[in-house]
This record gives sequence, C-alpha cells and structure tokens, in this order.
Amino acid sequence: MSLSMFVLSLGGSEEVSGGLFALSGVGTITAVFICKKLLQRFHGKYVGMLGASIFCLGALILSQVHHLKWEMGLGVLLTGAGWGCFFNAMPYMLSLLTTQQNRSVFFNYFAACIVSATGLGPICIHFAYPEHIHFAVVFAMAGLSALCGLLSLTRLETHQIQDVCRHLPKRSKTFQRLMRSVVMYPLAMTFLTACIFTMMNNFQMTYAKRIGLNYADFYIVYTLAVVASRLLLGKWLASRCQYLLTIVLTVLVTGSIALFFWAGDSHWMYRFASAALGVSYGLLYPTVQAITVNLAEPEDRSEVISYFSFAYFIAVFAFPVIGGAIIVHTGYHGLLVSLMLLMLISLGFAWKLRKYIRERCF
Repeated sequence: MSLSMFVLSLGGSEEVSGGLFALSGVGTITAVFICKKLLQRFHGKYVGMLGASIFCLGALILSQVHHLKWEMGLGVLLTGAGWGCFFNAMPYMLSLLTTQQNRSVFFNYFAACIVSATGLGPICIHFAYPEHIHFAVVFAMAGLSALCGLLSLTRLETHQIQDVCRHLPKRSKTFQRLMRSVVMYPLAMTFLTACIFTMMNNFQMTYAKRIGLNYADFYIVYTLAVVASRLLLGKWLASRCQYLLTIVLTVLVTGSIALFFWAGDSHWMYRFASAALGVSYGLLYPTVQAITVNLAEPEDRSEVISYFSFAYFIAVFAFPVIGGAIIVHTGYHGLLVSLMLLMLISLGFAWKLRKYIRERCF
C-alpha cells in the first residue's frame, strides 16, 4: 500500500509505481504457476513456508533502497513471488478443511484477516510517521511479519490437514476444460473486481493527497467495514443464494465507486464512500471465491484455486500500469469512470450465473 508513496518520495510518478506493481506481478504470477505444481507434490504447509521466506528476503532488500535503482526492482519482484506462494497455498489448505455449506463462511473469515492486516499497515504508518515516513522501518516490519508467518507454519503438523485432493487422479487439459465451463465466469469476475481493489487501495494515499483529505480515513473506515461485514454478515449470507448475492453485491460495488466523485466535498462523504466500498467489495470477493471452488470438481480444486489466484494477481499487479497512465492523463475522475465500466462488465458475467439461482437456490 505504501509503495506509491515510496516511489513519490524518491522522485517517481504514478506511472513508475504502476510499472513496479507490474514487476511485482511478474514474480507473483510466476510463483502461482510454480505453486500449482508444488501443491500437487508437497503439502501446502511447505509451499506457504517457502512463500514467507521469499517475501521476507524481498522486504529486507527494499528496506535498504534509497534510490530508484535495480535493487528496488529486485525487492518488489521477490515480495511479489513470496506473496504469490503464500496466498496460493493458504486458501487451498482452507478448502480442505471446509465443505460447500460452510466454505463461504470461512473464506469470509480468511479474507477478513487479510484485509485487517493490509488496512492496518497504512494506518500504523500514518500515526507512526505523520510528517515523514521512514520507509526502511516500514519494509523491515513487513519482513518481520513474514517471518512470524513462517514460524507459525512450523508449528502446524501436516497430519492435521489431510490433503486428499493431492492423491486424486489428475484430469488432462484442465485449463482448456475450465475455460469452456461455467467456472470461467467467476474467474473473470475475480480479475475485474481485483482491478477495483488494487487501484482503490494502492493509489489511495496519492488520491487523498490530491483532494486534500487524510488517507488514513479511508483505510480505517474501509478496513473496519470489510472486517465487520465479513465477521457479522458472512455466516448469515452464506445461507443465502450465493449466485443472486453476487449480482446484488456487484451493483453495490459499482454504486460505491460512484460515491467517490463527491468524496472531495467533505470528510464525511469520503468516509461514507469508503464504508460503502468496504462492505460491498468485502462481501463480494469471498462470495466469488466460494462460488469458484464450489463449481469445480474435487480433482480440479488445486488447479482452480491456482487460476483464481492467477486472475486476482494479474489484476492486482498488472492493472496499475494502465491505471497509473489513466491517472496521469485523465485524472482520478477518469480512473473512477474506468473502474465503474469494469464493474458493469463484471455484472454481465454475474448475470451469466443466473440459471444457478433456480437450480441450486430454490
């Protein structure tokens, strides 16, 4: 979240930040493809430990960067690869512990933990360094957090999670079959909604600075809204029709983006828009994730989760290249219009799932 501010402090622009996000995505997407094979051969615990180790190394390199040189590129490449391994392994392990009935609930809890951490980061930075951010300390703390994740995984016994899917016979040409199946629709939605997430979060610091507001307001309200909605509503919504819920939440995300057009009018409108985005996106993401897994066959589950991660990460790290250029050439209002158009496309994919409303919900 602080990468865009870090780049600006070194004399770069939003386009440079977007390029670095894309470079990080190269590491992440490569790691996702490698992890897809690793999860078929090794327990998810060891894949997660590998990811935490790589991320820790990348964060330590970034903590020693003071200029826009090749070391910065290496650091973001490694942090992206480490996060890709870890993010791919953890949902797969969670899917082994859940059923179709409660998977949406636990994915909500899992996503709430992730958002809590990503949201607390910028908030802590703001209050720790209200005037001048010490990025060396920030990246060192990120490395320490990854080390804590690594140590926590060492305490997990592999027999506690029976990886039965790893021993099922694999079907050939999985990717081609999935792209011709209904699974492609939630995967496409994952990509499009991740574009919203990456732009509204990674460029929020610079956006708030442009409109003269405090970026900490966004991260505090957004994080609280995401976590509260997932913890308080996740279990209740899991008993509702997930396919109908996807359509409703997609519409709400589109509306919440529109509210940011008036965010510069007052602090309260900025906070209200942040809360609306937090609730709507916060519930949409795990819902789409659960639908993706539920629509897949058990023997395809590890592959599907890898493709889910791939769709998510390619948007998170590659779209800022386009988004940064949009900001530079059309401003943040142009970006908001672009994001709303992406959500309308996502709504079209959600509508493609409408037949499951009758087949599986009533």
